[in-house]
Amino acid sequence: MIQYLLTSTIAATILLVVYQLFLEKEKMHHFNRFYLLTSLLFSLLIPFISIEIIEEITTPVAAPIPMSFSGGTMILAEETSYLEQTLWGIYVLVTAILIFRFTRNIITFYQLKKNNATLSFQNATLVLLQEPVLPHTFMNSIFINEAEYQERKIEKELFAHEMTHVNQKHTLDVLFIELIKTIFWFNPLFILYKKAIQLNHEFLADEKVVQSYKNIPFYQSLLLSKASCNPPLYLASNLNFQVTKKRFLMMSRNSSKRIILGKQLALLPIFTALFCYFCIDSVAQVQTKKQNQKEKTIKGNEKTKEPKNNLIQKSSNKSNKATIKKVIPKAPITRILNTTQVTEKPNFPGGMEKFYQFVGQNYNLPDGFKGSGKIYTTFIVEKDGTITNVNIVRDMGFGTGEEAARVIKLSPKWIPAKKAGVPVRVEYSLPIAIQE
Repeated sequence: MIQYLLTSTIAATILLVVYQLFLEKEKMHHFNRFYLLTSLLFSLLIPFISIEIIEEITTPVAAPIPMSFSGGTMILAEETSYLEQTLWGIYVLVTAILIFRFTRNIITFYQLKKNNATLSFQNATLVLLQEPVLPHTFMNSIFINEAEYQERKIEKELFAHEMTHVNQKHTLDVLFIELIKTIFWFNPLFILYKKAIQLNHEFLADEKVVQSYKNIPFYQSLLLSKASCNPPLYLASNLNFQVTKKRFLMMSRNSSKRIILGKQLALLPIFTALFCYFCIDSVAQVQTKKQNQKEKTIKGNEKTKEPKNNLIQKSSNKSNKATIKKVIPKAPITRILNTTQVTEKPNFPGGMEKFYQFVGQNYNLPDGFKGSGKIYTTFIVEKDGTITNVNIVRDMGFGTGEEAARVIKLSPKWIPAKKAGVPVRVEYSLPIAIQE
C-alpha cells in the first residue's frame, strides 16, 4: 500500500508541476481539461502496471559444481501491530464520514431542485431559490435567486457562463476529483488538482462568454462586482471569484499556436519517461555459452504427501541455451516449522521445483571459488508475493552469498501464504548446497 501511494503521489506531483509551469497560462483550455483528468487517471493506475523486459546475458558455463536445495523452512512473520490497526481504524472512520458528506451534498442539490420552482431554459433547468445566491451549476441545473430572475437582474453573460458549465458537463469532473479526495483524503495533492480543474472550468466558461459577446471590459466589471459575494458551494460550478486576477489575465492573453503545439508534443516524452521508470523492470536472464566442461547439476527438494528430494540436472545444449531435466527422486529433506497458524504455505508459480530451476539458471559461480559447502539464506514472502529482506545467514566466501542474494531478488512474485484465507507475511529459510 505504501509503495502504491508513493508511486502514485510522485507521478501525480510531477504531472501537476508540469501543468502549472507550462500549460496553465496557455489558451488551450479544452486540452488542459483532458490533461488534468488524464494525469489523475495515469497516476492512480500506473502502480498497477508492470512490464518485465528480459535481458539475455551470455556467460561461459561455470566449473562442474553440483548445487542442491534443501527444503526451505518457513515461520510466520506476521506480527500484531496495534499502531497499524489504529491507523486503519482512523482511515475507515474518516473515509466513512467523508463518503456520508459527499452523498449528503449530492442529495441536497436534488432536494433543492425538488422543493423549489423550476423552469426549462435551453437544455438546462433553472431552479428558483428564495434565498439570495450567486448563480451556480450542478449537472444540468442552474440555481438562481427567484426575485432576481423575475426582476431580470441576472445578466445574460452570467447565464451564458453557467450554460457552458452545463453543456460541457463540468460537474462530472468535480464529482470525479471529489470522489478521489474522499478516498485519499490524507493526500493534500488532490486539493491542488481540484483547484486546477475548477479554475480551468472558469477559463472555459469565460472563453465562451467573450467569444459570444465580445465585450471583455464589461464582462470583467461584472465578474468583479460578483467576486466578493457568497462563498463557493461544495460540488458546484459557481461564481466565486477568488482567482479573478488569473481569469482577467487569461481573457486578454494571446497564445502562439506554435508554442501551444510544441508544449503539447513535449508531454509525450514526459509520460513515456514516467511509464518507463515506474512500469518497466529489466530482468537479467543468463544464457550459457557452450564449452568443453562438465555439466552443472542442480538438485531440488520439496515436501509432498510422499516426501522426496528432487535432483535436477542443468546442462548446455547445441543451441547454447540452458536446459533442465528431472532425475530420480531421493530421500526427503523438506520440513516446515512453526506454521500451525498458516493454512496455505507460500509457493512459487509452477511449484518449488520451478524456483529451484530459476535459481540454478541464474546463479553464476563466483570466480576463484573451489570446494563445496552450503549457503544459508532467509527472505520474506510479502502479502502480495514480492520477495523482501533477503539475508545471507552464512556462506562460503568468494561472493557466493552475494550471488545467491542477487538471484533471489530477481525472483518473480510468489503465491503468498494464507492464514484463514487472508494473505500473511512469512519468513522463508532456504539452504543452498554447492557440492564438488
